Amino acid sequence: MNTSISEFELSESIKLIKHFLPKQAGIKDYVSQNPLSAFQDRNFHEACRKSSLWLGTKTYLSFSEYQQLYAEGAIKAKTLKRIIKENALEGMEQQILLDELFAWNKDTSIQVNFLSVRKVIEEFYGINLRKFVQPRLYRILASFLDQGIHLEHIFPAELGFIDALIFIETNSKTSLFKNQEVVSLLLKKESIQSLLNRIVGDDQHFGQYMFEQQMTHPGWSGFVAMVESNARVLTEEKKITLEEVIQFELLLEMDAIISIKGCSWVSPNSTIFPVNTHFLNDDDSAYWKLLMIWQEALEWSYFDKILNDISTKPVKKKDAESDFQTLFCIDDRCITLRKHLASVHPNSASFGTPGFFGVEFNYQPYGAQQYTKSCPAPITPEFLIQEKGNIKSHKKDLHFTNQSYTPILGMIVSMTLGFWSVFKLAIGTFKPKNQLFAHKSVYHVHPDSDLPIEFSGLTEDGLKLGFTHEEMTLRVFKVLKSIGLTTNFAEIIYVVGHGASSVNNPYYASYDCGACCSRPGSVNARVFAAMANKKEVREGLKSKGILIPNKTIFVAALHDTTCDEITYYDKDLPLEKVDAHHFYQTSFAKALLLNAAERTNRFDLIDKKIGNHKKHQLLINKSKSLFEPRQEWKHTDNALCIIGMPRIFESVDLDKRAFLNSYDPYKDSDGSSLTMILSAAIPVCGGINLDYFFSRMDQQLFGSGTKLPHNVLGLFAVTNGVEDDIRPGLPSQMVEIHTPTRMMFIIEQEPNLIMHVLNANPKMMQWVDNHWIHCCAVHPTTRTLYRYESGSFVAYQTDASIASQFLVS
Repeated sequence: MNTSISEFELSESIKLIKHFLPKQAGIKDYVSQNPLSAFQDRNFHEACRKSSLWLGTKTYLSFSEYQQLYAEGAIKAKTLKRIIKENALEGMEQQILLDELFAWNKDTSIQVNFLSVRKVIEEFYGINLRKFVQPRLYRILASFLDQGIHLEHIFPAELGFIDALIFIETNSKTSLFKNQEVVSLLLKKESIQSLLNRIVGDDQHFGQYMFEQQMTHPGWSGFVAMVESNARVLTEEKKITLEEVIQFELLLEMDAIISIKGCSWVSPNSTIFPVNTHFLNDDDSAYWKLLMIWQEALEWSYFDKILNDISTKPVKKKDAESDFQTLFCIDDRCITLRKHLASVHPNSASFGTPGFFGVEFNYQPYGAQQYTKSCPAPITPEFLIQEKGNIKSHKKDLHFTNQSYTPILGMIVSMTLGFWSVFKLAIGTFKPKNQLFAHKSVYHVHPDSDLPIEFSGLTEDGLKLGFTHEEMTLRVFKVLKSIGLTTNFAEIIYVVGHGASSVNNPYYASYDCGACCSRPGSVNARVFAAMANKKEVREGLKSKGILIPNKTIFVAALHDTTCDEITYYDKDLPLEKVDAHHFYQTSFAKALLLNAAERTNRFDLIDKKIGNHKKHQLLINKSKSLFEPRQEWKHTDNALCIIGMPRIFESVDLDKRAFLNSYDPYKDSDGSSLTMILSAAIPVCGGINLDYFFSRMDQQLFGSGTKLPHNVLGLFAVTNGVEDDIRPGLPSQMVEIHTPTRMMFIIEQEPNLIMHVLNANPKMMQWVDNHWIHCCAVHPTTRTLYRYESGSFVAYQTDASIASQFLVS
């Protein structure tokens, strides 16, 4: 993309600004993605350098941090030397380069090295525009986009942003501006070009001025751009465009200038700008090469150990038949539960697949006016599932009555319920309990409700209400084939989605299933199980070579990853399966207890010597606590996505760092299953990984700082305080112990077939070819390792010598 904006063209300039803005939706739809998506057409390290130089971001750890990791053994000396050898600078000996890595001891402090047109303009007028403009801008934007904080709408809902401002200006006793001249410009909708001509003067710098202006609050501008492109980002739709925001901000700037300089102020001319300026300069110095070497050494020090274990550790022999089988999400938080379930019930088998279970749809809860997507963000579903019947009414709490906002009743409520609230707050500090305002994963769909999934010819909002039998069959077939579950079906197969529970946590959506667009996976689990249990679907599967015995039933369940509890959706369970189901539930209960105990090892304030039941209860209490900033560690330390048979990773200590997607390479000769897996896994897992990576690197520009001063704004965004930019990334409490490494995809398949799949999908190939993710192949027969390098897979040996043959039982 051409990044030069020296010649002003409004539409192109706005397009360029949008390209560089964060693309994070509101807090109800928090979906992790690459914060540097604007640079994704470039190599990863080039993108990190460009982002730092152009936008002032921090994209690497400091030299002192890398050196500390080396001292602690996280970066291996042997690996560091190999990376140096592979990336030695021309004319520099490897030993000199090694010495340089340890000679630097200052933090990576990056200075934005392009001419700041905005700074020149501010110096010309003698005014700090951010100080005068942004508080008013933020308050008005928050009021316009509000999703329920206000008792009444301030702006007419049917009007666009500028028209709504005009309505307010002409129907209010007070003004949005301090000067009547600016009011008149608003009323006649003065163009952006005209306003820039008044403020900047020289049209050669219009585009750069706009770019810098919007980058002073990328969170707000990025959110507006998201709302503009997809109105469903907000529950209550608003009509607003980035162009309107720029227009209004320029009016506010004019208002500030007139207030300081008076009505006789003079616009600047081209003489105030330095000659021969460039928009974005570059820096390809050794400084960046050294940072790149440190980062590569950190990543491959870990990857080499995992790859060596995969290629050398013996395979566990598995029985052909299992008592029960489980379909889990590939989520890294499911690893330990799957591991403990196998230990307490060895004759069980677990499979991993993206947690939307291959059924893409929009979901509308009972009584809701809106529907939400329940599949990976890149997918646009054509189906709608509506929750029906058997719904118990929600409990009410007098503390949340809107009468407390009225003058007289507000005083009465404050003097009565207010004192009781303080008492409840104090009790809840020491003895947390369930709160009505808590986010509970089980609330997403009621266990007793119905989910009609059959298409009867009805549509709503252009979406089909349900699936045909053929559409159901195709989706069940693709999932079962992709994970290799085509024979030896157990009597009960549990389809286990996952979600999370927390209180006072604006990031609650990010704790749920990324493959379900940050929703709990319960609805998808129920829909898939219902499809797989249908007689018509099983008949259709027969024609595709999959015969599911009549004795086999699919049971949906939901794993709460915060509380380590499971809810089963088994109201239609056949009588002959009840005893077996109850027996298998005891295995799940034991596994959940062990899983909870293992998870507590990451929490410093939990005594490691107490019993497992007490540890489990402490985790449950964390999910209920109003004062708990770390309900769970979520995806902290994610680093791997393994796609293959369990045999290649079952003996490897993955330490909750891997996404696990089951895949049988022998049943996928054409690569169709791998295509389906990677099309979901790469953007979802890769997006999660890079969200954590960059939020850890730069908490201020990519992350969102500490949760403690966060303020939920209009029920759609988070800011620090009340007059700050929207924070688009993850808070420090989710990344503070995260080791920032890019994700390694380890795929059990022949390298040529993987290349065929990647080459057929340019979007997937971009992730791999530009090294936003690493990719290695494990040959299914020889166990040889291959690493993707420069357009192809080449045989790879880890620093520790690997065995040429893998022991197969």
